[in-house]
Amino acid sequence: MRKSFCFIIAVATFSGVTAQERGGLVVNKFRHTPLLLNAYSSAVSDKVENVVSAAYSLRRINLFYNGPLVRVRVRKSSTWYEYDIDFTDDNELDTVSLKTNVGARDSYVIKWYDQSGNGRDAAPSGTATSAMPMITNGGVIYRKGTNNKPAVTFQDASQELYYTGTTTVQVVNAVRDLIGNSYQYLFSMPADADFSVRASGGYTAASGGGYSDGPNSNDWWFGGSMYVNNSAISGSSSGAVRALHTLVSIASSAKSGTFSISNTSSSAWADRGMYNGDGVCELLLLPSSSGMSVSATRLVVQNNQKAYFGTP
Repeated sequence: MRKSFCFIIAVATFSGVTAQERGGLVVNKFRHTPLLLNAYSSAVSDKVENVVSAAYSLRRINLFYNGPLVRVRVRKSSTWYEYDIDFTDDNELDTVSLKTNVGARDSYVIKWYDQSGNGRDAAPSGTATSAMPMITNGGVIYRKGTNNKPAVTFQDASQELYYTGTTTVQVVNAVRDLIGNSYQYLFSMPADADFSVRASGGYTAASGGGYSDGPNSNDWWFGGSMYVNNSAISGSSSGAVRALHTLVSIASSAKSGTFSISNTSSSAWADRGMYNGDGVCELLLLPSSSGMSVSATRLVVQNNQKAYFGTP
């Protein structure tokens, strides 16, 4: 007797993007690879919103996110305008829309949207240009890395993005570069606190510093672990990088509070935020180390970022 079998492929369409679910893994039809957050959530067998506290990127990284990637603010004559910039069918930042709305002008990031599904959008403290990181200079998009991808850039240590609600974070993953000297705080919790992910104090182009300063009790990875381009570093290894790179910083335990991207504190560590064109292309905040402490799972994230951004 012949048996019949029925195979079902679920197809979901969002904002012009069709994805297929193969064995529980959402696949981007344009690049034939999973979107980042869906690949990670599949690797740890849980929903994105449960395993990611917040996710900021200038590409679409969650199939189930259908909103804009970033909101920009631009001055035209004497009037300020704000525009939400979406993603394209290839899940890229819609740079055509960005250039159309901005023209040959500077534009600033007034909101970086959270793609995790948890609604933790990051925004500056106000609308002064001195408080907001930039995305275009004279209409030219700031781009980073071998693959020339757009980046949110920080021109001086007064520019910063915040989330003022309470968030739980243990792992900070980023794609960023280090252009300025010393510290260059990437992420602080609570917002503007000294407890942070940062470069070493003696970091300069000449010294080739990096993440080798300590760690001391104010470093995010104190008692935890740190990976740069998927290589583990310690207080005795430099982790020296200036070009665009991937970073995974794991705290010894989960922390809760507000947070800031960069740092504008007026305390003893004042003016140690990102500056001089430091760029961030992507930032993931995870509530637990259970996934990223496993090498194979960490590679799911960092290999995805390496392929897209062209990091080492």
